[in-house]
Amino acid sequence: MDLLGEFVTLFGAASMALVVAVGIRFSIRTEDDNDSTGYAGIATVAFAAMMLILMIGLIQKIFA
Repeated sequence: MDLLGEFVTLFGAASMALVVAVGIRFSIRTEDDNDSTGYAGIATVAFAAMMLILMIGLIQKIFA
């Protein structure tokens, strides 16, 4: 269970970094693009999901 918590925490942190990088890329790209709002919505949902995964991992780490 401790190993699972470690994996979830690391996965959440790596995924957050990936989502932030994708978000920065699309925010740079949106200056002359009109159809990137769908990507922004996907990035927001993915960021929320990865934050939830990270919080679950941290809670498991605290109470384990």
